[in-house]
Amino acid sequence: MLRHGYLHSPLTWREVTLKSSYKTKTVGFWVTVDEGERPDLVIYYCHGGGFSMGSSYFYLEFLLAWLTLLRQVGYHNPAIFALEYTLVPDGTYPTQLEQTITGYDHVCHITKDPSRVCLAGDSAGATLQLSLLLQMSKSSYPGKRRPGFATLISPWATLVTPKNRNTPSDYLNADSLHLYGRQYAGTASNPKDPLVSPGMCKDREWWMRASPAEGFCFMYGSEEVFGPEVRDLIALLRRSGCAVRVREEPGQVHAWPVVSLFLADTQAERTKGLRDLTKMISQAIDPVPMEGRGPTKGNIELYSPTYFAACGLGGIISCGPTHTAVTPLDLVKCRRQVDPHIYTSNFSAWRSIFAKEGLRGVFFGWAPTFVGYSFQGAGKYGFYEVFKYYYGEKLFPNTSKTLVYLGASASAEFLADIALCPFEAVKVRMQTTLPPYASTLREGWTKVTAKEGVPGLYKGLYPLWGRQIPYTMVKFATFETTVAQIYKFLGKPKESYNALQQTGVSFLGGYIAGIGCAAISHPADVMVSKLNAERQPGESSVKAMSRIYGKIGFRGLWNGLPVRIAMIGTLTAFQWLIYDSFKVSLGLPTTGGH
Repeated sequence: MLRHGYLHSPLTWREVTLKSSYKTKTVGFWVTVDEGERPDLVIYYCHGGGFSMGSSYFYLEFLLAWLTLLRQVGYHNPAIFALEYTLVPDGTYPTQLEQTITGYDHVCHITKDPSRVCLAGDSAGATLQLSLLLQMSKSSYPGKRRPGFATLISPWATLVTPKNRNTPSDYLNADSLHLYGRQYAGTASNPKDPLVSPGMCKDREWWMRASPAEGFCFMYGSEEVFGPEVRDLIALLRRSGCAVRVREEPGQVHAWPVVSLFLADTQAERTKGLRDLTKMISQAIDPVPMEGRGPTKGNIELYSPTYFAACGLGGIISCGPTHTAVTPLDLVKCRRQVDPHIYTSNFSAWRSIFAKEGLRGVFFGWAPTFVGYSFQGAGKYGFYEVFKYYYGEKLFPNTSKTLVYLGASASAEFLADIALCPFEAVKVRMQTTLPPYASTLREGWTKVTAKEGVPGLYKGLYPLWGRQIPYTMVKFATFETTVAQIYKFLGKPKESYNALQQTGVSFLGGYIAGIGCAAISHPADVMVSKLNAERQPGESSVKAMSRIYGKIGFRGLWNGLPVRIAMIGTLTAFQWLIYDSFKVSLGLPTTGGH
């Protein structure tokens, strides 16, 4: 290799045994330039061999040459992880897929940034990578592990199909391949299962979810047995909206980039396939040197404590200022909920308040609003990300995504409202009583605790949960679903759009979600205002709500709904815009759309 100029700098390799939640042992080896530095690109490679033969060690020269070429196109510290999966008959499906998943988890742990990972493989190894993508997209939160790119050399797309036919040039035999394919599936699995045979998946939405951020690259020979099925898969992916790069080499056979490295006559011919692969990878995953990257990009590991803390901070920034900005609307809404006849319209209310008290009167109650909703925002967004990760990835990985969104948002809001409730109690008393119960947050807090103790700050907690938990469940589940539908309508993966476009989608999705939030939570919002203003000392929550409902009736629960829709729609839209813009500024992905 040194004689032919494939290696121009010292490279190292080492074998590792991986820990896994599966019962099977998983082994692989790393080929690296500098083990002491985090790689700026990882090729995760699975070898071919019909699931029954071969080894990554057979590909060692191929991988070493590839690593050298990656450095030549500008990657600072590329690395390759090659998986040694169990061969048939020592193991059948799903053993090999489980090992592939374990290997990918290991790679993501090392690189800290899945967007810098390129899946790769030839023949049966490329099949495993396709199965990996399909399996990950079934998860409740696939976006967390979506790789940057996938380069597939002559993938065995469909294990058993009449389209796999012998050709005069190719060295593969269709009958033998069908035998190997059935042996890999084993007696307990169906060769037509898309996770066993990815070419059997005709679901365009599934492929769209499974697509790497920058799409696929296919490289195969025009004369190979798998040619017809590979072409069919490429056409399906393109119809699904996936980005696909294709290199069909005229006159070439199965896995020609690998075969050429060992059998071609000249250096140019031997490395042609590898150079083409390297070029397409560099076009998909920018080989910017480590020191040339932005200061925040990739510095926060997804789903680490730092990540969750950053999401909590984003929640503070998105909720505190936005709720404070709509204080004038909230002030009038609360007063009209308590007394429908106090003002003839919102504009007359603002004119009246401004004439008597000036701008300060219009924003009366801003301090408890800002502090309370800042605390609530930290809990709502921060804990939502925590629960979404643990529910969707750790506890219930096969559960519907919508159920995960609903459960995570409900759990987060339950905790967030404990922080919000004292400030909401003071705010409502300040805004709904004339003359005002208190002029400042400090005065209101002191008066409540002096007269009723700390429990007085929490007497509205149950109705607050009744208002906020359904509100937040609708807010997050509708937002996630709406954003996914917007990207589906646009026809491209989220990662195909720039940060400004993605945050624009977040704003639109937030506004749509806000309309639903306002409607579902409004009756409880009215009851919270009434309880804080009219609940008598010693009166239970149930008795007070029953008395108030008897007084206002069902219709009274909807007082002020149009104002609330305008307020909450705008509020929710800006909250998602601010929150996702903050995440983008830290180099983190926007929410939803996976």
